[in-house]
Amino acid sequence: MAFPAYSLLVKPQAALLIPLFLAFAFLDRARTAQRLRATAIGILAAVLLAVLLSIPFHPSNPVAALVWLLQRFAFGSNVYPYNSVNAFNLWAIRVRCGSPTR
Repeated sequence: MAFPAYSLLVKPQAALLIPLFLAFAFLDRARTAQRLRATAIGILAAVLLAVLLSIPFHPSNPVAALVWLLQRFAFGSNVYPYNSVNAFNLWAIRVRCGSPTR
């Protein structure tokens, strides 16, 4: 869970993967409790990583650092309203190459 947490800190669009990680816990009914426990541990590790990486930018108590980090995400979501800008997109190939018209 540390790598998805780090990617979320770098580029918030990684939050789109969070439902997949949560749904993974419920795929196998026999192992649901074990997977939920592992998911909870991963979420706690991700929050801890977020706190540790945000403290150099906002040196105070950890709660204030998380509040500051959430404010940064809220500001970034207002400034950057697009999911992906200048990224490779398969639809661009269709537009550039032209599609057959009927």
